[in-house]
Amino acid sequence: MFKLDRVRQEEEEFGKLILTPEQKQNVVAMASLLASKLPISELALRGFIWKAIKKYQMKNKEYMKDGERLTPEIKIQKTYEIAMEVRNNLVKILERSQDASVVDEALQEAMKLYKEKMAYR
Repeated sequence: MFKLDRVRQEEEEFGKLILTPEQKQNVVAMASLLASKLPISELALRGFIWKAIKKYQMKNKEYMKDGERLTPEIKIQKTYEIAMEVRNNLVKILERSQDASVVDEALQEAMKLYKEKMAYR
């Protein structure tokens, strides 16, 4: 029913997302915070974050597990890039484009949490 080569390609791409336990904890915390601010499930938000991380990794040929050695400032910059991809994907599925400001506010709060509690660990 499915093209086997495309299925394998997706399996390989999925396998490239490698997170340390701390990074996985950060993804879950960010998704939880966003879910408390937006009318969308935490599971769906994890999916959006995962897709944004995957896109970032493919574009930059870097993997999140390598981020543990980065300075907090660089971690914040890279996380911001990923957050903007999450934002763009969430805005695309809004029923009303004027609700984009709600998404922006939630992501600003998530980035604030990341900067204060996660980036400097």
